[in-house]
Amino acid sequence: MPIKTTEWYYEAKQPTPSGFHHEEEYKIISSHIKLTRGMKILDAGCGRARTDVELAEYGAEVTVLDTSKSAIEQAKINIEYYDVSMDALIGDITRIPVKSNTFDLVWNEGVIEHLRFPIDGLLEMVRVTKSGQNVLVIVPNKFTIWRFVSVIRQIIGRAPKGRGITPFELKKIFRKAGLTHIDTYGIHLFPWGIFKKLRLENGYRLIEKSRCFLHTIFGLQTIGVGRK
Repeated sequence: MPIKTTEWYYEAKQPTPSGFHHEEEYKIISSHIKLTRGMKILDAGCGRARTDVELAEYGAEVTVLDTSKSAIEQAKINIEYYDVSMDALIGDITRIPVKSNTFDLVWNEGVIEHLRFPIDGLLEMVRVTKSGQNVLVIVPNKFTIWRFVSVIRQIIGRAPKGRGITPFELKKIFRKAGLTHIDTYGIHLFPWGIFKKLRLENGYRLIEKSRCFLHTIFGLQTIGVGRK
């Protein structure tokens, strides 16, 4: 079942500045994947594609895909503003318009939880990934103590509708999709914004560095990495 577009969510129509969110995504990717110049990467549900700018600046051959025309327009603004080379496609993650076994890494953040059956999107991500290469997804954690904030934002129309997925559920979905499980865990025990306002950024980084089972159960986001 395809994702319903939420065009209003991407109507900034101006370059997206780099921020903590994008820096963290880049760190997550580079901590699991050996990035090399010329490697082929697909962001299957790119949104504004700001993290992909960082990957392209490193030297990767990046393709970004989103079902939202507004998202791709915003991605193209960032591509032009930051002067990087990327292919931008409008398409559905459940029917990716790319031939099989194309990419060295297929990833996304905040995408498959919007599908009725998340595995439908993951299976397509696996299909377009080369044998022996990796799939990485970042999704909201179902049991985070901050989940209520996301639910309220969805109710009042400030965020697209979606569910939370625990690390345990994500691990199961990965195996159903035929991936060899590499790692699944939780991150962001507390929202970054609170620590930033209190000027306690170093304290936040220390908490995240000392990752424990509490992050897996109650962290804001779930990370999953698997190999085809």
